[in-house]
Amino acid sequence: MTTAMGCRAYWRVRGWAIAYAPLEMVSALSETSVLFAALISTIIIKEASSLATFR
Repeated sequence: MTTAMGCRAYWRVRGWAIAYAPLEMVSALSETSVLFAALISTIIIKEASSLATFR
């Protein structure tokens, strides 16, 4: 249930952002947030990551 709520919140914020900003900016920011999440999980949380994980 928590995952569904998080997914719903993500799409609501993304929809709101698309209504007020150009789609290119919203998409770029969305992709950048994925990179920040990967960096945070690797550096702060010390999760193991490798290219094999993403294949």
